[in-house]
Amino acid sequence: MSAAEQLRDEGMALAEQGADMRVVAIIDRLIAWANGTGKEWSANTIRAGLPASSQGLVGARVNAAAMRRPRVMRRVGWVASNLPSTHGKPIAVWKGVQS
Repeated sequence: MSAAEQLRDEGMALAEQGADMRVVAIIDRLIAWANGTGKEWSANTIRAGLPASSQGLVGARVNAAAMRRPRVMRRVGWVASNLPSTHGKPIAVWKGVQS
């Protein structure tokens, strides 16, 4: 694992560590909903349905969903993040995988 990947994983773990598990469950349901629509979506889509206090947690949960096996979604492109702290950094665009 590269140093960058290790820092990413540590940051995601910190975001989840102090999180309200009810909010985690809401984010996971939003991800499942987005996957079920058949449309492309990104973390921007998920963040739009959440209070600002949950913003840092969304990326961690999207990444967790992306690593699930069997796959529940696939990356189909990139879009600029609308989270101000990311300064427009590219984030993945996803689409749910039909089961």
